[in-house]
Amino acid sequence: MPVTSVRRRVLLLGGAALAGGGAAGAWWLIAGRDGRPPEAWHAEPIKAYEPGPPHPLWRLTGVAADDAPPPVPLARRVAFAARDGGIATRTVVAGEPGWGFPEADARRGMLAAAGLLVAADAAGAVHALDPRDGEPHWTSYGAAAQRLLTADQFTLYVLTGNGELRAVSLRTGTVLWTRPCPVHPDPARPPQATSAAGRLVVDDATGHVATLDAETGAVLWQLRDLGDGPLTPAIGELAVYLGGPDLLSLGLPDGRERWRERGRPAWGEPAYHDGRVYAHDGTQLLSLAASDGRRAATPVLADETRPVAPAAPVLQHRTACVGLGPDGSQGLALCDLQRGTAAIMPTPGSTAPWLVAGAGNRVFAQSAGTLLALPVV
Repeated sequence: MPVTSVRRRVLLLGGAALAGGGAAGAWWLIAGRDGRPPEAWHAEPIKAYEPGPPHPLWRLTGVAADDAPPPVPLARRVAFAARDGGIATRTVVAGEPGWGFPEADARRGMLAAAGLLVAADAAGAVHALDPRDGEPHWTSYGAAAQRLLTADQFTLYVLTGNGELRAVSLRTGTVLWTRPCPVHPDPARPPQATSAAGRLVVDDATGHVATLDAETGAVLWQLRDLGDGPLTPAIGELAVYLGGPDLLSLGLPDGRERWRERGRPAWGEPAYHDGRVYAHDGTQLLSLAASDGRRAATPVLADETRPVAPAAPVLQHRTACVGLGPDGSQGLALCDLQRGTAAIMPTPGSTAPWLVAGAGNRVFAQSAGTLLALPVV
């Protein structure tokens, strides 16, 4: 049963209450305690990137953990795995200190969902935290989460230490259902997942993909041997898009193939945005029509010497952000989707890859202890 914690989180002093707000219809999720609408926190896109590496909006060194998931934007704050353990937050506008949650084991994942930051501790209990101050809305000790997989508007999906899939209510923390994981729950290469339109899609390192009813956990359809993985699927226009030897578009309700594009040698993780699918085919970052897979006339990014990393591109305004090199450790490319140009952000003097997220017309990137915010066009 979920138990609401009454302990206060660690608040890091010195952070100004700078900005807040998400979609206009949900400002109350992150407004001030007095109920007033928050300040605008979306950044103004720049007109174009100047020659050379892009200039960060702010940069912090020695603050982030090396073995960590990507940062998680939370309207006025961005959360990340802290170098000293747990989760820390900074303001998105200036990088000033916010609250912290030292109990979290960030290696198990953290997600922003339903106006909350969701994280697990070392015992597998899941905590749903208020993004304003880190106060817990609920704690689910029954979640037993080895890894947080994904979330939709109502439900969090986790992989347990026993290799089961478990659904947890984002409103109350109640466990809704538990099912055997239909794909291989390899701890070394755990499944990846995404959820939308009442479906949960999971895939594993062997290319075994399964789609479940998000409400009941029943398996609706599955396909095997789609190639090396696990690669996070994308969902849009009632279709699921999968990387691997081929870039596949499958009907979300029934798994029927809609279109297929060959890779050179393989496709990375796709991203869906505004009627288009963005993915790399081993050497180029391409834009394809979601309806039929038709490629744009020119690639978004083509660099034969530094292939694009497998992680899905992060899209903000008219910028697509991708890692360079087989593991993303050779730099970060910010691609202008309108001009067809790219600005390259080098890694901070190490072989650690950039871990990237985007929100509010900013790109947040983390590598080798450094956390920074970059502008978009």
